[in-house]
Amino acid sequence: MLNLQQNKFIRSIYDLNEGEKGKIVQIHAKDTEQRFLGILGIAVGCDISIDKVIITSRERIITISTGSIELTLDKTLYNNIEVEVPLAAG
Repeated sequence: MLNLQQNKFIRSIYDLNEGEKGKIVQIHAKDTEQRFLGILGIAVGCDISIDKVIITSRERIITISTGSIELTLDKTLYNNIEVEVPLAAG
């Protein structure tokens, strides 16, 4: 989703690359999963950065940080988190 007025758009965490930053705008998950993520410091409105992306033959592993918390997410969690990121300059 593109928002030209703010020069930002919405992407899944899965689609972000190492070094990209954004703000969580939506989490598509069951209440129990949202509470679990909240306990870990991952909630709507949080700023996050993608610290590491490892691609293996079977999966993509993503490490993110928010504040002083760094955690590695599996596909079932990061596919459900949408982040607002700035448009790339170019």
